[in-house]
Amino acid sequence: MSRSAVSLRVVLILLVPLCAPAIAGAANLLSNPGFEQNTGNGTDPVGWIADFNSYGAFAGAARTGGWGLHPGAAASAGGRYQDLAEPLVAGRTYEARLWVQNFDGATGSSHVRVLVGRAGADPISVADVGPRGGHPRATSHFSAQGAVNRLVPTRRDGSWSEVAFEFTARGGENRLGIYNAHLADDTVHSVNVDDVVLWDVARRDAALQEAARWEAVFREEVHRLPPIAFIVQQRLGNPDGVVRYHSRPVVERWGCKIQVLERGGPPRTIYANPRAAIFDMNSSFDAKTLFFSMREGYDDNWSIYEIGVDGSGFRRISDGQFHDFAPSELPDGGLVFVSTRIKSFNMCAWDTATALFTMDRDGANIRQLTVNTLNEFLPQTMPDGRILYTRWEYVDRDVKWRQSLWTVNSDGTMVQLYFGNTVRNPGVMWQARPIPGTAAIVATLAPHHGWVMGAVGTVTRAHGTESPAGLKWITREFPDIYDNWQPLEWAYRDPYPLCAERFLVSYGGGRESADRRFKVYLLTADDRRTLVWDDGALSCTYPIPLVPRERPPARAGHEWPEGVTSGSFLVQNVYEGLGSEVAPGEIKWLRVMEQIPKYPVNETGEGRYRVYEMNPVMGQRNYYARRTLGRVPVERDGSVHFTAPALRELYFQALDAEGRAVQSMGSAVNLVPGERQTCIGCHERRTLPPPPRMTLAASRPPVEPEPYPWGNEGRIEFHELVQPVLDRHCAECHSGANPAGRLNLSGDKTRFFNMAYDSIFARGLVHTIRLTANDSQVIPPKQAFTFASRLRDYIEGRADGHEDVGLSPEQRQRVYLWMDTNSGYYGRYERTRPETPGDRDLWAGAWFHERFLGTFNEHCRSCHADFGRKQFPDDSHWINLTHPEQSMVLAAHLAESAGGWELSRPVDGQSPPRFEVPDDPVLRSLRAAIEQGRRDMLAAPRIDMPGAVPLRGPSDWGQWRGTGPPAMNAPGNFWESVLPDGNGGMAEP
Repeated sequence: MSRSAVSLRVVLILLVPLCAPAIAGAANLLSNPGFEQNTGNGTDPVGWIADFNSYGAFAGAARTGGWGLHPGAAASAGGRYQDLAEPLVAGRTYEARLWVQNFDGATGSSHVRVLVGRAGADPISVADVGPRGGHPRATSHFSAQGAVNRLVPTRRDGSWSEVAFEFTARGGENRLGIYNAHLADDTVHSVNVDDVVLWDVARRDAALQEAARWEAVFREEVHRLPPIAFIVQQRLGNPDGVVRYHSRPVVERWGCKIQVLERGGPPRTIYANPRAAIFDMNSSFDAKTLFFSMREGYDDNWSIYEIGVDGSGFRRISDGQFHDFAPSELPDGGLVFVSTRIKSFNMCAWDTATALFTMDRDGANIRQLTVNTLNEFLPQTMPDGRILYTRWEYVDRDVKWRQSLWTVNSDGTMVQLYFGNTVRNPGVMWQARPIPGTAAIVATLAPHHGWVMGAVGTVTRAHGTESPAGLKWITREFPDIYDNWQPLEWAYRDPYPLCAERFLVSYGGGRESADRRFKVYLLTADDRRTLVWDDGALSCTYPIPLVPRERPPARAGHEWPEGVTSGSFLVQNVYEGLGSEVAPGEIKWLRVMEQIPKYPVNETGEGRYRVYEMNPVMGQRNYYARRTLGRVPVERDGSVHFTAPALRELYFQALDAEGRAVQSMGSAVNLVPGERQTCIGCHERRTLPPPPRMTLAASRPPVEPEPYPWGNEGRIEFHELVQPVLDRHCAECHSGANPAGRLNLSGDKTRFFNMAYDSIFARGLVHTIRLTANDSQVIPPKQAFTFASRLRDYIEGRADGHEDVGLSPEQRQRVYLWMDTNSGYYGRYERTRPETPGDRDLWAGAWFHERFLGTFNEHCRSCHADFGRKQFPDDSHWINLTHPEQSMVLAAHLAESAGGWELSRPVDGQSPPRFEVPDDPVLRSLRAAIEQGRRDMLAAPRIDMPGAVPLRGPSDWGQWRGTGPPAMNAPGNFWESVLPDGNGGMAEP
């Protein structure tokens, strides 16, 4: 905020009696733009026409934010100018204010020239510092015509002085200039100028008078606020977005309190713990109990507690080696909360995944409610009894914009999108709460990465579940959020609606935070705020009004049948939503896919070993280990009815008669045991009513998915699924030291994958989706994966020279399945090479870094500067570790007469070497190093090789860095069936 603005700043009083209609006079004040209204540059009062405070200093200016105005090399002075927000009005009085300092230590005097005039006429007789090197240049865009021209002397002692003067505008002035005046009879010294503002006096004075008139109204409204409970502590730092906000927040200083603020006095402390930190807090429906999550040191985990608002009844509810947090009361008195009890790691980080759980009020009968391989956040019970929460999920789509609002019943049935799964701004909608008496939701609008604070906004579904028109920004200080593009460390958080017009929030001062702590504010729906409470030393977060809420009706819940581990899906018409691109009868099958939880291997090295943006590396594009449960037939009317395992992260693909995915889901679904979930179609409008007719599939019992015949638990593993097809039909020509078309489709091992996999990507033969570089929209049918891949032409015998390729239907479907699942390589997370790039790097050894690179750097690096150094390697197929002598790095510049490729294209004007014989000393040295790499590989086989012994990593379900795994078996989870001993036969690292 401008320094001179401080002397004029008062709190604008525009709050009417709490949640009542606006009273007389409010409309006029609210229409007066700018005064105490939160904008992108902070809080700008009415009449603030120009502000130079944002300019940085130059010429070694001593004061942060000031201007160092100094003589130029030619005898003229430096300067700044700025267009006004609006032209000045003739006859109106304005005031200019600025602070000046003679900062170069000289005793002589200097002057600053203040000019207000017009742009674009005759130039004034001073110079303006140019953009390069500080060289003065003539000013040709600032007219002195009609200008106010005022000389301001600086003090000889170098101290700051404030200068203010009023003037009457002649009309049309639209530019303010500040210059270091060069007077013939005075010595010019370096001058600092700061906090230059220009005011419309009449508008400013009117706003100040209006503010004073409303002061009594404001005091009354704040006085009549209900009791407010909030957390007092040093804020939790380093959340790094929604990826690890629950498992890695840094506590700047241990010690926390819960206080209650009531009318007429300072807050009273109802709980204090000098050894702990509190993560979040909520209240019971009757407003008599607070539920919160807390930990005592990093060796502890977040666990759920409760305490009465009078300080009685403190007790711990949840326990165990897990993070349990974000409690919310259910209609039956139990709690829904978020937990790491799903025992899965995050897909793209080294932290735990989370999902929703429920438990009794005393902590008994904990039950998993939802399934996620990523994170879920901050459930809140809605007035109709459903649970509103934020869900981060994706299936072959962007990972950074998919933290939207979902709902689920308290029995785990009907996981449904509520709003925003294709909205990109903001990246995250969370801390969502229903607004009493409305159909709207208030939420914090935050980025995926960085500080998960931001703006406060409302969400409605009046325009549909995906329309950005359903989002309304309340706070305009951060008008766009997207993902981690601006400093949000001290932005808004923790909104709690009192009504449609008033919200309690925590706010730390935003971009211009002065004291760097959160305080409790009352926020209006038109973006005005006023301070409610400031601790003076610590941050105050999670303000909760202690007002009873109506308890939602307890719905008759779905009883999970004893011993049942599956449910069923009924799709009424797969063609609904697919559009005209898909003809009736074209869809023959629905493929059932599962995204497997990341277990039991966590990412190592806290991101240091990532390759292709992931660790362990799963492929060049795909993060997930996946498997298919099989396919189910689609009836002639487009309906399909099938069973599926409960508590799995599933998605479906609509297949044509050849087994190619015409359309693939972009979100995941899940069932609880015994649930029957029905949907209308595939990508249909969510507001469509169900068809009035009985479908063919609905009249029959659900069918079991038909597994594919190749087994392997349905896992999508390139070397097991696709490589046998390539070996049978392609490798005869496309292998060896000089393969046809120089395309090697053998299964020989490369750095992370094999020759065929790397070569297919190097030639761009498959269509894939990079999960951090695509938009959020639904991909139209037949525009992705198999239908968009050039490899399809080859396996279907339609490519020139490959008309006689004779793949069987089963062999084609193997390749289709692989392409339709984003062309991954590995189907399991286990690894044998932890703490190497991607946890699978066969180049991470002395054979490469010492022997191979010793020769390569001397003879090859000048042309191949990036070899072996890329985060998205496209050169791994240069080295063949199964057959070292066939490595491309050896054949590339070997003479054709000696069996090589004899590549001779110059690089940057430098011609490559030409080796006449394979036994050239350079090639011999490189080959010897690769042969050592082969021996190292065989001594410790990678997970895609026979004899591999996977090494487990440390589990971290609850503690900050983990101290070992808890019991591994958890009912309903995938690994219970594939790892019955809880360890999977894995060796300790």
